[in-house]
Amino acid sequence: EPAFNPSGQQPFSVTAMFRGNPADARNQTIVGHTTTSWRLWMNASGNLEWQIAGNTLNSSGIYNDGNWHQAVAVYAPASSPAVTGTNLLYVDGVLDSSVSTVSTNGIGGSTSDVMIGADPQYTNNPDALGQQFAGQICEVALFTNALTAAQAQQLYTAINPITVNTNPTNIVFSLSGNQLTLSWPADHTGWMLQAQTNSLSTGIGTNWVDVAGSTNSNQAVIPVNLNNGSVFYRLVYPPQ
Repeated sequence: EPAFNPSGQQPFSVTAMFRGNPADARNQTIVGHTTTSWRLWMNASGNLEWQIAGNTLNSSGIYNDGNWHQAVAVYAPASSPAVTGTNLLYVDGVLDSSVSTVSTNGIGGSTSDVMIGADPQYTNNPDALGQQFAGQICEVALFTNALTAAQAQQLYTAINPITVNTNPTNIVFSLSGNQLTLSWPADHTGWMLQAQTNSLSTGIGTNWVDVAGSTNSNQAVIPVNLNNGSVFYRLVYPPQ
């Protein structure tokens, strides 16, 4: 199918729901079409990697946690070949990472098949275990356009039709050893937990950072670091 084999400055997007096996720490393909074209996979550390147009983008979050997640991988070329394009990775409806220095050479293309849970380039020895995915994959879709942030959020909401309580709520905490557990009501699943760390003299500021994966749960377990001066948490909706 030519639509699955973009070339040059053609925009392209791949989406998939996936749940990995945390005990299987190796490179695992979610959807693949070889390194000369495009591929979406999970590396041995549990980060997602999106490779297209000569560039590999790594997620900031780790998603090999045994939970279901949705990935939306996007290639958005510039309007002119003289300007670099952008690769983006959305996870669970929220932008995880992006890079705007993608090669102007575009996508090389491949005559190989598109595979779900595998890559035609990595199916046989001696390429380790073949990079097949250990877990479950569903809701795979390919698009011949660069999906926007709003469209990524809409896809996640459509696949996860959770009725989210939009009224503000409290965060409940408990401490066991050096593990801080933060939780909030289940009907607030979909809210984003954010954190900021400052010196004691600074107090609270505006440097909020998203806690990866928090929109897919109503709980977060965070190691306590006694070297931090002050740490603040808040919930926001919709995710920013």
